[in-house]
Amino acid sequence: MIQKISLLIIVLTMSSYSATGLAQSVATNGLVKSQGSHAHSGAWMVYVNPDPTSGIPQILNVAVFTNDGKIINVDADGSAGVGLWKAIGQRKARVTFIESIIQDGQPVILKVRGLAQLNKSADQFDGPFKTQIYDSAGKQILEFEGTIHATRFRIEPLD
Repeated sequence: MIQKISLLIIVLTMSSYSATGLAQSVATNGLVKSQGSHAHSGAWMVYVNPDPTSGIPQILNVAVFTNDGKIINVDADGSAGVGLWKAIGQRKARVTFIESIIQDGQPVILKVRGLAQLNKSADQFDGPFKTQIYDSAGKQILEFEGTIHATRFRIEPLD
């Protein structure tokens, strides 16, 4: 159960990151941002690092942040979740993400909240997260915290 939850957390946590409006088009290090886009928009490899006392190992996930504040995450097992983000500073975003899964034959809901601080080159972000897991009756059954680190996917040449 902890391993499955760890995978979900990465996805959820990742989502918690998005956000900065750009006034003009900029091309840097293989990134292209156009007017109206957000610095967090794009595809990311996300490394979720739960607090060591949780017993949950590091998790790798992928996430997409859209220009209109939505997040789509995919776990290593193929399950997916959705979320929302909002810019709260020049390179900072607040995120909330949810995913519904079946754990031990029972439906559970994972809710992840976090902050994402984008670096100056817009190719990485870091931040804290908190995940809460609820049973189908809405009762919280687990909570843990940690940090996340993400790196942007880039378009690579064929050869």
